[in-house]
Parts: sequence; structure tokens; C-alpha cells
Amino acid sequence: MRVVVPEPSTTARPHRRRARSIGSVVSAALLLPLTLLGLPTAAVGGTLGAMAPVDPPVESPTVLPRPVSVEHDADADPFVLTPDSRIVAAGEAAEAGAFLASVLRPSTGYELPVVTEGGHGADITLQVGAEHAVEGYEDSAEAYTLGSGADGVVVSAASAHGVFNGVQTLRQLFPAFVEHDEVTAGPWTVPAVSVLDSPRFDYRGIMLDVARSFQTVDEVKQFIDSLVQLKMNHLHLHLADDQGWRIEITNEGRVEGDDIDYTRLTSVSGQTAMTEQGYEDEPGRTGFYTQEDYAEIVDYAAQRHVVVVPEIDTPGHTQAALHAIPQLNTEGAAPEPDPQTGVPPAHGTGEVGHSTLDTRNEVTYTFLEHVWSQIAELTPGPYLHIGGDESHVTEEEDYIFFMERMIDVVEDLGKEPFGWNELALADVHEGNVLQMWSAGTAGAAVAPERVNENGARMVVSDAPRAYLDQRYDGDDPEDPDDSVSPIGLSWACPDECTVERYYDWDPQELFPDVNTEGFLGVEGPLWSETVRGIAQAQWLVLPRAATVLEIGWTPQEDRELEDFFGRLATLGGRLTLQDHNFYATPEVEWAVDAAGTDQHLRAPGTAALTVGVVTAPGTSADEVSASVDLGDGSEPVPATVVATREGEELTVNGEYLLELEHTFAEPGTYSAVLSVTAPNGTTTAPFTVTVLGEEPTPTPTPTPTPSVTTPVAPPTTPGGGQLPATGAPVALVLLGVAALVGTGARLLRRRHTRG
Repeated sequence: MRVVVPEPSTTARPHRRRARSIGSVVSAALLLPLTLLGLPTAAVGGTLGAMAPVDPPVESPTVLPRPVSVEHDADADPFVLTPDSRIVAAGEAAEAGAFLASVLRPSTGYELPVVTEGGHGADITLQVGAEHAVEGYEDSAEAYTLGSGADGVVVSAASAHGVFNGVQTLRQLFPAFVEHDEVTAGPWTVPAVSVLDSPRFDYRGIMLDVARSFQTVDEVKQFIDSLVQLKMNHLHLHLADDQGWRIEITNEGRVEGDDIDYTRLTSVSGQTAMTEQGYEDEPGRTGFYTQEDYAEIVDYAAQRHVVVVPEIDTPGHTQAALHAIPQLNTEGAAPEPDPQTGVPPAHGTGEVGHSTLDTRNEVTYTFLEHVWSQIAELTPGPYLHIGGDESHVTEEEDYIFFMERMIDVVEDLGKEPFGWNELALADVHEGNVLQMWSAGTAGAAVAPERVNENGARMVVSDAPRAYLDQRYDGDDPEDPDDSVSPIGLSWACPDECTVERYYDWDPQELFPDVNTEGFLGVEGPLWSETVRGIAQAQWLVLPRAATVLEIGWTPQEDRELEDFFGRLATLGGRLTLQDHNFYATPEVEWAVDAAGTDQHLRAPGTAALTVGVVTAPGTSADEVSASVDLGDGSEPVPATVVATREGEELTVNGEYLLELEHTFAEPGTYSAVLSVTAPNGTTTAPFTVTVLGEEPTPTPTPTPTPSVTTPVAPPTTPGGGQLPATGAPVALVLLGVAALVGTGARLLRRRHTRG
């Protein structure tokens, strides 16, 4: 058997901003002295030993997006992850195995080695190969099957992408607290299910506009992680617009006669952004990606089977380029340059349609060929997005001339051109992609013909139903000014802008004349006029992105609104535990969930304890109550509910710690249960409390003499057993443990705020 050790840079779980408690450290610290004492490690309980018995879950599994087929045997024993479990993943499955291990290890505390060969039960096996192609979906690189039961879990696919998709489903089949970054009590079960799954569309994307307000590399990674679990497979990065330019372009490789200083794109327009419309008047955030930064994002996405689609919007939405590069401000460009500077001023408002490159001047194409050649070199994916929307000051004839030139530029680089639906005005080629955003805009009417006759493909981003920057609806749907959203726009969705609206549509019904094979997929764009930072981006995107991604994954005939809301209810707790922000819309009865935290005390007495964690999205601490039966024969004890983060208008406040003080009279291992009541329901969770006996006093070893050696019998434990002959060193270890878990020790509270 060979153990596969993942590279930390490629598979490590993203860093969480929550300060860690000492609970798992205490458990590990106790394990060593108990082993030295000759006691079974089961005595410490929980993830390192005995666990309070619970019945296996019998409710139907909830997965987003809904798989093609799920068969659940409620009468069969579930799979139970144990400290002895392994992840068996060889060859192309190894990266998915390492990813899964990075999810499961922090919450379970288990080693979970990733190995290349199986050997016993209770393992999770990931397998990739042509022999694992899914029957009926042999042409899909993303199809997979998943089977689970008492003997183990097996995820199979013909490709690494397929098995990675299966891993995302497996994450959701585990209890939600598998997403926690600290050890909780479990149990870690997967219901006995058989899943067969494959996507409806090949393209399921979300767009992030970093041009109007910048997002850092780490923020983009967090954005990816929040969405990949919902099977997003394309990230569209809007890198340049009127307000800013966000990717480094160097002067290396300039053609003869090109005197443009491309570094000005970021040294000048990397420092500009929106100047209005931010929450509490915060301006847009500035910055840019070096080419190394961009490559890091692309690589991080690729490890999660996400294709990055870079966009440089042209010929309109180009004032940032015109502001940075004097040579672009020729006669046909707009707006007119300032006579003093030779360039137009920076643009920080949300106004659109006022700028254009000079489509009839060769300097424009010299510039764009250089820009796209560098971006293409950095982008392994097949698509380059050339924009094309809202070019209101570009004459139609000039626009068509420009876009047809740009189609050739991109295709000459070995890439597929991608553009907003206005691109359909041009003579697009087979395989070119039209992103349909508004039926009332140029090119929309002719787009179906371009798909059916030219062989173009269609990605649907219908603005009233898919634009994720639109604000959430308020209490009065008749009043467009009444909104719960302090951020977001309303031009595309002025009222009834709800999760229901975003779910209840079908892209193929919008374009009934388009051949089925002409639909590449769907995308939900997030424009950033009002967005500042990743928390605000996620607040607008989630949970609505789940609707767009399910439309892209699940067959239309299998989608049903109430069923979706029921499955969506479980997502909130997972996002909370993952530290992803979202809007806890009142449309959804968010599930209440809890996990116990095993307790380890060195002696009877009074102790202050943090006994569990609760997720209840959309609530406040004073709406949640809890009582705890500590299993020692005493009456249930009320727990104090403490929020782990400060709730604000644009951040979720739905995670709580349960704290109490209790006196344990006798040593023992107690099976405890906490019970939680919140506005949306109740839940229970088990944990164990292990109370050791009084600390033993070691007997000193007499100083030996040259003539006599006096053996010393090992001291006895309070229970009558003998300590191993380790003497004072054992006592020192116990004293060290006492410093961590002495009576009254309190787990550190994980209070924090979102950035």
C-alpha cells in the first residue's frame, strides 16, 4: 500500500478566518498521557474514542443541484466514517481524494490517509477509468455514480472531473458539520444511497465583475470555493471596463513600431474604480492582478475543475483603457480626451454606453492583439470573452467590422470567441459563443439564426432572472424602492426579485426556436457597481446562484420549486460553517442544526464548558435556546447561546456556541445530548463527557546504592489498576494536560467579523 501525500498548495483547504478553540488540542493532549497510563484511548470519548449512540438518519438525502437519480434505502445501515477509514484514490482520482481529505479531516479529527489500494471496509473509494463510464451518459466527462452503505462508499466516473463532481455530492450526504473547521462529535454517517448523475448543460457559470470594484486573489478563491460545491464549472472574470483595468499586461513581445506602454493599464487604471453607489458611500476598491496572480487564480480554479473565462469588454466599456493609453485616443474614439492630458478622465459612475475604441484605426488592433496574446498564454481554457455589449456610441457598421476582426484575432490565438448577444450582429463562426443577456438589445433577435445556421453556441444569462447583482425584493413588491437590499441594482428586476423568480424559468423556453444542441449552458453574472469586497459579493450571489446552477445541471422535468426550497434549506448551515456569506432569505425555512463538542476533564468538580455549536441562519442569539442533558443523572442544564460573529446588515449571523457550567460528582464517561430550539425548528446532538479520577501522586524512585537495588512497585490508580513504570515523567505529562483542561477551563470563543 502506498500513501499519497497531497501537495499543500494544490489541495489544502482554504484558510478560515475563525480563531480556533483548544478543544481538539485538548483531545490530542489527553491521548498521549492516557496511552502512557495504559488506559484504552476509548476512555476519552468522542472522535478519539467512545461516542454517544445515535440512530442513523432516515430522512431523504438533500443534494444541490438535484441529481438525475437518487435511490435511498432507508432500511439499510448507513456508511459510518471511523478513525480507521481511508480514502482510496489512485491515478486520476488522487487529486479528488486529497481534496475530500482536506474537507473531512478538520471536522472529524481523523487521519484519513489517501491511499492507492483498498484493503478493508469502511473506506471511501474514488475510481476513474473508461470502464466506469456512466451508462446512458458515456459522452459526458462530468457524469458519475455514487454508492454508499455499511461496507463503504464508492464514487466512480470516466474522468477526474466526474469523480470530483461525485465528491461534491458526497460532501452534502455527510452531516452539515463535516464542513466545520474544528472537531465535533459526529457521528459521521452517509445514508445508504445509489446516485447516478450527469449535467444538463456543459457550461454552468458565474461571472464576477472585478473591474468596477476589485477582489483580491484570496477573495476570488473564496468565491470559487463557495460555488464549486454547487457544481459551477466556469468562472467568468470581467477584467476591464470603464471604471478600471485589472490584469497586468507587459511590454514584452511588442511588434515592431508599437510604442504603447502597456504597463500603464495597471499603473494608471489599476488604481481607479467606482466612486459612487457603495454601501455607506464606500468607493470601489482598486488594485490589479499581476500575471502571476492571474495564473494562481486559473490554477486554483483548474484544481477544482473550473474553467476561467477572461473578459476584456470592447469596443465599448473601454474608458479605463483610453484613460491609461494616450495612443488609443484617435479620432474615432470616445469620449474625447482632455486637451491637457491627451486622455479622457477616469470614470467612476455607473453610466454606460458612452465610450468606444476607434474601430477603424490599426492602433486599436495592435493594442488588442498584444493584450489578448498575453491573456491567451495565461489561460488554458478554450474561451476568450471579447465583450461587445452596450456600444451605443459605436456605429453599427463600425461595430460589425470591429467584432469580425476580433473573432479572427481570438481564433488565430487558438481560442473560441465569446461575446454578449450583440456579437450576433457579426458573422459569427461555428463554435463562437453568444451570451444572451437581454431580449431587447442588439443582436438578440438574430441570435437564434446564428446558432441554428452558423453553428454558434448560446449561454443564457437572462437579466431579469439570472443577473445576481439585482437587489432582493422588499416587503412591498409593488414598490420598487422598498427593498431589503442596501446594495444591488433594480433595472432588470424592479420587483418580485426573489429566489423563486430566479429558479422558476427555463432557458430553452426563452428561445424555443434554437436547436437543443445550440445551448451551451447558463451563467449568472454579478456586476459590481454596488459591491465592495467578497462578503458583499456573496451576499448578492448566494443563495440565488444555486438556482442558476441547478437550472444548468438538473433536467428541466425534474425541477420543482418546493422540492428545491426544501433542499436549499440545508445549504445555509453549510455556508455558515464554511464562513461564506449569504442572504438568509425569509422565503426559505432554513434548517437548524447542531453538533456537540466532546469534553475531557481530569477530575470531578465544577467546569465551565463549551458543549456545542449551532447553525440557525436568519436568527439572532436571543431567538435560540438550548438545554443539555449531561448524562450524569442530573437535571438538564440550560446553556448560554453566544454568537460567534457580530451580525450586521450585510453579514449572516447564524452560528452560535453553547456554554454552561456544571459540577460532575464522579469520574466516568457520560453520554450527553444537547437540545436546541430556534424559530425554524428543533434539533439534538450527542457528545461525551469524560471525567477522569483524581490526579495520581507519583512515588519517588529511591536513589540506588552501589550494593543494593531496591525495586519500587508502580503506584496504583484510583480505580485500583497500576500505572506503567514511567513514574515522574507521566506525572509531568498529566500536569501539562491539567494546564489545558483543568477544572473551569473554557474553550476559546471563536468570535470574529467578516472582511
